[in-house]
Amino acid sequence: MLTPLFARLVDYRSGWDPQRIILIAPYLITFIPLLSILSNIPKLNRMGATPLLLAGAGVLYATLIGLLRNPPFGVFRTMLDWLSPIVFALYYLQNWRYYPEYSKTIRQVFLWGVLITGVYGVYQYLVAPEWDALWLRESQLSSAGLPEPLKMRIWSTMHSPGAFAVFIMAGLLFLLTSSSPFAIPISGVGYLAILLSLVRTAWLGWGAGLLMLVTSLKPKFQARLLFSIVLIIMCAIPLVTMDPFAETINTRIETLTDPQDNSLTGRMEIYDTGLFSALLNPVGNGLGSSWIEQNGKIISLVVDSGFIDLFLSLGWIGAIPYLIGLLISLLSAAKIKQRWVADSFLSTGFAISVIGCLQMWVTTTLTSLSGIAAWSFLGLILAGEHYYKSKMRSAQLISDVPLASIHSSP
Repeated sequence: MLTPLFARLVDYRSGWDPQRIILIAPYLITFIPLLSILSNIPKLNRMGATPLLLAGAGVLYATLIGLLRNPPFGVFRTMLDWLSPIVFALYYLQNWRYYPEYSKTIRQVFLWGVLITGVYGVYQYLVAPEWDALWLRESQLSSAGLPEPLKMRIWSTMHSPGAFAVFIMAGLLFLLTSSSPFAIPISGVGYLAILLSLVRTAWLGWGAGLLMLVTSLKPKFQARLLFSIVLIIMCAIPLVTMDPFAETINTRIETLTDPQDNSLTGRMEIYDTGLFSALLNPVGNGLGSSWIEQNGKIISLVVDSGFIDLFLSLGWIGAIPYLIGLLISLLSAAKIKQRWVADSFLSTGFAISVIGCLQMWVTTTLTSLSGIAAWSFLGLILAGEHYYKSKMRSAQLISDVPLASIHSSP
């Protein structure tokens, strides 16, 4: 969450780094457990990790193709984006015994993460700090607005409005089921921040996640959830209806019903340009590529679709195992729906993973920070299932011990 901000501060003091080397650090950290994972593949297969390993195999295939066709640094950098979320999921599954600690810690991370990134995002919108303005100018990310106060689409401490919106959306869903007394006021700041990001797919994703939560919890939790929503609305409405936020937010909301919206038109053009070329390339371009071939000519392509990016980079050979692994993981997580009723962490995690998959059609959501959210929660759900099964077996063993043997034991 914070590394991109540190990178911008370093750039502000030391000069712009176009390769963004610092941003590699958190991805490398996720590779620390890789040796342990590789040495335990047979055990992981027995635990149900085969779908995750299939997806990883698809990424490794695309890495090899990329090394043959594209610059090595770009291939390595893109491999970190694609592979680290799957490694994270395998790590959680391998260490399923720690599921209670993981779920507790992740809730705390999202609680304080929403506060810190939300407050900084609002500050960013109002002030446009020099380090953020420098990044916006040098990166030439025109979709993020202008490097001036009140004219930015906020990305807070992260590297793009889309990545920030995915994180804050997941955090706000977790805060809906949080028992912390700080959850409601922190949510108010979070909702203002996600609205200022102007990422409509995240707004719609939050709505879909809310619907999934309401239908998957116990009635008493549903009542508490609805009560929390009412309180959050009461906190958020005064913030979003006051200047200088109201005009920016309301203008963006109006585009949800505009058939001539530029963003929608741009995505349609991306599909017209890249979809068939990507689907007709069985081998794929490999990782680190953003081009297609049309009429014998190489055309550079800005990919804003996870689906096109998947087939463009992995081809059919890599995309098929990747998609099969993703689908089986989702189905395996859906089969344990009875656990969600008692554990809201599982239901929230599943909603976040499903939303990430659905948003593939409009943006890249299964790689980088967005991918960490989608894939790692699938790993956590599978880890939670192993944990609860083990707990049930232990309880059954205790209940099967004869009372006489208990009383006669020294």
